[in-house]
Amino acid sequence: MPIAALPDGQKEELPLSRSAEFLLDECRMVLPGIQALFGFQLIAVFNSGFSEIVDPFQQKIHLFALSLTAIAIAFVMTPAAFHRQMGSKEVSEKFIRLASR
Repeated sequence: MPIAALPDGQKEELPLSRSAEFLLDECRMVLPGIQALFGFQLIAVFNSGFSEIVDPFQQKIHLFALSLTAIAIAFVMTPAAFHRQMGSKEVSEKFIRLASR
């Protein structure tokens, strides 16, 4: 079972269902920020001056950054999707370990 740290250094074991709830809540909190970042990067690409101001090398770096952001979004969304596919009534320790990574 996952262990939660308490303020005074003591540790408490959490039930798997509570750990999964915390994990999915954390993913839900981070996801809008990542999506906003991705949206701002896309706005820059579709701006008319992007190709005039940014040289080809910088455009490739920006494409690489967009790719990394898309991968981050996929990683953050994966635990919730995996949880839904495996059955939201069932939580395993393997799911908690995999999603925490």
